[in-house]
Amino acid sequence: MHILTLGTAGKYLLEAAKETDCTLQAYEPLDLYLYISENVSGYDRIYDGNPELEKPQRLKIKDYDFIIPRLSGQLEHKTVVLEHLNNNLGIYSPQKGEPLRTASNKIQTTLRLSQAGLKTPKTVWSKAPAHVQYIIEDLMDGLPVVVKSVYGSQGSGVSILETKLSANTTLESFYKHEINVKLQRYIDGNFTDIRAIVVGDEVVTAMERTANKGDFRANLSKSGSGRKLVLSKEDQQLCIDASKAVGLEYSGVDLMKDKEGISYVIEVNGNPGTKIIDITGINFFKNLIEYCIKEKKRGATTKEGYGAYRTDTFTDDDGKIYVAHVMGDVTHLANHPQVASLHTNFYEKLNQVNKKTYARANR
Repeated sequence: MHILTLGTAGKYLLEAAKETDCTLQAYEPLDLYLYISENVSGYDRIYDGNPELEKPQRLKIKDYDFIIPRLSGQLEHKTVVLEHLNNNLGIYSPQKGEPLRTASNKIQTTLRLSQAGLKTPKTVWSKAPAHVQYIIEDLMDGLPVVVKSVYGSQGSGVSILETKLSANTTLESFYKHEINVKLQRYIDGNFTDIRAIVVGDEVVTAMERTANKGDFRANLSKSGSGRKLVLSKEDQQLCIDASKAVGLEYSGVDLMKDKEGISYVIEVNGNPGTKIIDITGINFFKNLIEYCIKEKKRGATTKEGYGAYRTDTFTDDDGKIYVAHVMGDVTHLANHPQVASLHTNFYEKLNQVNKKTYARANR
């Protein structure tokens, strides 16, 4: 199998590719040129515009089986490149552009988690609220509260407000400079949290992180420590559901447990770091590549001409073939020439359970 990586591959991804007998080619997405054809039948392309090249070189789509994105920073641009590869050129990826943008936006992530019925800390988001005291005392159950910038990773943009003075001055500064933030109820997790790596329907590795002395953030990038952890079945399912809620087949999910042992989803990370590999000894990229190979072999793609969705298929006892739409709604397929009619029973049942829906295909 041949892997196309957007971003820096890194040693662990390269090792995993070698162990799974895959080749890997990495491209900087900011160097790529998207070409959209005038032809209604397609013929869209993509070129490598690396400045060191004498002239741009076309990437031949047939040379790649799937994409593993490693995107950080400038996601508004980079995820458009990913969407072009996914939707216009039809290369499968376990991560899509819109879900990655959602995961990078902390308030959008919280909204998706709430919509999926998953437990997340009490949250307030507003543009320069005039009733700070009411928000903190009545909605947040009092101090301390956690304030987070909407964008940020590895613990950056996260602060704890422990006094009225610090709350008033900090929030006033944020709002004066028009920095969008969200307030969350402080979860007393004894300065620990959990990072789990989700691949498909499985938690492949997890660790407990403990904050460095004098800090409440347990991120390893903030000098915290970590240890390998085996999650309960309930917490594993919570992580899997959180990743799906955001729309990612592969992600890093952060949990916190309060003193009563109740688990809360804190964040879903679309570009999880590799320090968990050092802590647990499990190279999750190998799991990810094996998952992508399996998806590729069973026909996973993202191009059907009517939006992006995976074409996992199965056949019933009557020999009728069904197309499995994994993420989102399939009502937009009603007029698709390949779809005779929506299979209502599957549509209603699976949409209630995990937002998976099925359409009857006439192939």
